[in-house]
Amino acid sequence: MTRHNRETQRRKNYIVLAENFYLDNNRDKAIKFFKKALEFDGIKEEDISILFNIAAIHDELGNVDESLIIYKKIT
Repeated sequence: MTRHNRETQRRKNYIVLAENFYLDNNRDKAIKFFKKALEFDGIKEEDISILFNIAAIHDELGNVDESLIIYKKIT
């Protein structure tokens, strides 16, 4: 397995973990694992999707300022 394939797989694993924590109503850990997923190389569209998820969760938690910062990164 090449380095790129390993990085891609690790990123996907962190996304799955984040989604599972979100579904289990553990928003803080979901954010943590979405951020961890961003540490690995991926395509721009996936980065935007991950950032959007992080911003939306911050919105749900009432962290409006943090969510706005992330929404600005997206744009």
